[in-house]
Amino acid sequence: MGSEVIFLDFVGTFLNKRDKRPLYYQLYNHLAHQIQAGTIAPGEKLPGKRRAAEQLGVSVNTVDEAYQMLATEGYVEAKARSGFVVLPLQQAPAMPPASVAAGEGALATPPSVAPGQDGPWRFSFSSGGLDPELFPLKTWARLQREVLAGPTWLLLRGPGAGDEALRSAIAGYLQGYRGVQCTAGDIVVGAGLEVLTGMLARLFAAEVFALEDPGYPKTGSILRNMGVALRPVAADAKGMDPAALQASGATVAYLTPSHQFPGGGAMGVGRRTELLRWAADGLHYIIEDDHDSEFRFDGRPLPSMQGLDKAGRVVYAGTFTRSLAPGIRAAYLVLPAQLRRQWQQMYGDYACTISRPQQHTLARFISGGHFARNLNRLRAAYRRRRDALLLAVENTFAAGSYLVENAHTGLYFILRLPGRNAVTLAALARTKSIGVRALDEYRSPPPGGPTPTADALVLGYGGLTLEEIPEAAAALWEIVRDGK
Repeated sequence: MGSEVIFLDFVGTFLNKRDKRPLYYQLYNHLAHQIQAGTIAPGEKLPGKRRAAEQLGVSVNTVDEAYQMLATEGYVEAKARSGFVVLPLQQAPAMPPASVAAGEGALATPPSVAPGQDGPWRFSFSSGGLDPELFPLKTWARLQREVLAGPTWLLLRGPGAGDEALRSAIAGYLQGYRGVQCTAGDIVVGAGLEVLTGMLARLFAAEVFALEDPGYPKTGSILRNMGVALRPVAADAKGMDPAALQASGATVAYLTPSHQFPGGGAMGVGRRTELLRWAADGLHYIIEDDHDSEFRFDGRPLPSMQGLDKAGRVVYAGTFTRSLAPGIRAAYLVLPAQLRRQWQQMYGDYACTISRPQQHTLARFISGGHFARNLNRLRAAYRRRRDALLLAVENTFAAGSYLVENAHTGLYFILRLPGRNAVTLAALARTKSIGVRALDEYRSPPPGGPTPTADALVLGYGGLTLEEIPEAAAALWEIVRDGK
């Protein structure tokens, strides 16, 4: 069946069954499923954007956004004078018989933890920097007052997985904006991802965890403190290497596919399906940490990896740390069926670690549309800061002395300094009260020699104001220019 027929089929579906998701996402989702199923064959061209827009009765921008999402995820490729052509795609795994993966734990070399960046700094390029002034305090305070003026039963102990109101609100958001397959019954909430990760570690006590290398050091610290066996597995520009994962002997893989930390790349659908196949064939699990997925500035946020999972092998993990504030200690897991049963058996008597008044305040914030509006406001504010830092680097650094990578997503980007040792420069910067890290400081074990990323700095801008960004860039350039 050709792509033209697929479009005609979608027109009927689109006109007769409008859902609440954005139009570009509906089109993307429809085409992605058709490509996965092989209904649109590799090598086939998608209809031109203008022609497609006319057929569907939507704007050209809507079609373009859907096509760009398909291209970003590796479903299609844009070719000059040919438009968008479908790429070969490995089929996602089907549901296997219900079973629990088995694995033997073993001690592994722990990942290195880079020097702290808690300041005080003259300027901080921390990848975790945020501006608390952007928090919608008035709206939050009003909703909190409404909750506290409500029924007194909210002061009693509630369900261990979290109150239905919050879990339903999170499920609705994830279904509509992240492409996650879930209901409220699949979700458990807790006071931060650290708490939930520790609980997962106990649930997977006999498993061996694969961690991205380079990767987020705190995840390794949490798992190591819980006595879990760890395996650092190489991550390249596309994310964790499937061959290296297979060779590691790990049975659980902890991934950041939407925005790999700290490299900043997005994992394409080809790599995603390879890893899903690894999980399904081996009865293993993937923990998808949807790090920074809300902050994609050039194009729409990519759908979740969990949405591709047909085998029930992906645990989806999310937090409100960056989309609201670190002080709002709220995070969640979406558990597949087998793990839900295990979770209930192990933690059924536990109390939820988030207070019920805070749960209901957050539930109202999401279901009332405040969360979506706040995200739009945050994206606009942080995009201005990203653009300002990029411009400041361009105006300050010598031409040809740097390269910028992966500035499209998240609150940081990679600044490469060809021929320079970024670890040495970052250490020198910290002695001068400039908080910054080299990408290689997130590697495990510490690199013994040159690596492909030895010249890379991780530049965060979320905690910098627009006014101080030019001065911060100038101060960093002095280090780079004069440092040895």
